[in-house]
Amino acid sequence: MHWAQKTPDVDDLVEHHRRLVEEHGVSVVHVRGDETGPSLTHTVGLSLRDGQAELVVSGLEMAVSFPLLGLATQQVLSGRRLVAGDQLSDIGPVPVRLEPVSHPERMVVLQAMYAVDGPPIPLLQLVWQDDLGQWPWEVDHEECCRPRYVEQL
Repeated sequence: MHWAQKTPDVDDLVEHHRRLVEEHGVSVVHVRGDETGPSLTHTVGLSLRDGQAELVVSGLEMAVSFPLLGLATQQVLSGRRLVAGDQLSDIGPVPVRLEPVSHPERMVVLQAMYAVDGPPIPLLQLVWQDDLGQWPWEVDHEECCRPRYVEQL
């Protein structure tokens, strides 16, 4: 049981974020992690900007993930199109790379808002290096520093 079962009424949550997107152009959804999976924080509304993928980060508390996504979102709002493989070196203390998410349909609120009759809205995960400069998919990456991938969901 992860985010869908923790949400008592997905329709109310969707409506809340729809209003925020109408008012601010983008909203951010945070789902606390538990024994079944890591916390997840993702944007809602970026995909309305000429097909820009939404952004997601996993394994971080809301106090860290909101500002991180906020800085990446500001780049989109300023006209930059973010794509898989982009590396952002100006949004945090370490470089962040954008990786595609294979199963974006698992983001319940996002998909309920925008993908009712179509393919899932694409998502890019913000991934960072460990203290040794290794990416999580590299063999020598420090397990203690590894972000939990949405890919594992």
